[in-house]
Amino acid sequence: MLFKKYNNSYKILPEKPIKLERDIQKVIESNLEVFFGLEFVTSEFSIAQFRCDTFAFDRESNSFVIIEYKKKTDSGLFDQGLGYLELMDSRQADFLTEYNEKMSKHLLKKDIDIPQSKIIFISPSFNQSQIQAANFDVNIELWELHLYDNIIELKKFQNSNKTTMPVKGTQAKIIEKFKAYTDEYHFKIRGSEKTQILYEQYRDKIRELGEFQIIPRKFYIAFKTNMNFVSFSFRRSKLHLYLGVNSEYNDPKKLIKNVKDVGHWATGSSLITIKDNSNFDYILELIKQSYKKSLNRTLSNIAHNAVITREKNKKS
Repeated sequence: MLFKKYNNSYKILPEKPIKLERDIQKVIESNLEVFFGLEFVTSEFSIAQFRCDTFAFDRESNSFVIIEYKKKTDSGLFDQGLGYLELMDSRQADFLTEYNEKMSKHLLKKDIDIPQSKIIFISPSFNQSQIQAANFDVNIELWELHLYDNIIELKKFQNSNKTTMPVKGTQAKIIEKFKAYTDEYHFKIRGSEKTQILYEQYRDKIRELGEFQIIPRKFYIAFKTNMNFVSFSFRRSKLHLYLGVNSEYNDPKKLIKNVKDVGHWATGSSLITIKDNSNFDYILELIKQSYKKSLNRTLSNIAHNAVITREKNKKS
């Protein structure tokens, strides 16, 4: 619920009704990079028996994204999401051809990280049956959208009650292949108890800065406003912290190392290595600088840098 100030009092801002799913689609596709940091490819992409409302591309992870818009209750949301993930897996060449033709690019199959591809469902609301889609650690996201007078509210549905409902066969294979990355993945596979504690101390303080998303990726955990303003990459004995906005920082202690010409996986080229809490408050101030800079930026330049970085990593 939003309130707007009229004279000296506040009144509820009335929500505008969404008449058609196409109305939602037009708003999202016109602002896809601003809302989600994605590259728009095409609308109504038909393949096999499916028709994807919006086909997009995530330049940060080099993966495909399908966006579906729902105005009415659909009890088959979870199955539809898994069906789309299976489609991207089995018909990767068709998605790649469509992307290359529409965007005049020449990406190869090896350039695409299919397991990081995802499905996004957008609707004014979701019922309990639809929420099942958010109960698995799989790359299916639910976003609620509300329209007001010159205001759009987008809110990602977060469900902390992960399901233990068993799945079998093809669905189980798809869930395993497109398993969403989590903080715990980085703690267990890449980090240690020491780096987990360090990260959680920074994460808890960063949350006080304002509203943003925390997005675990394959090689790092990103903190994102309009773009990634800081990313954490885990090592056993240290954290690599990358400031996402490539610009000048007030850094009298010279903790920042420019890694623009060095291969690395996280976004941003300003690296700080963290081994302990000796510069905790100082580093938080640097993160705060990046956060403020990110609020008026988009993902375009970061995506460009990420592509360059991946190319360097392939060569190294």
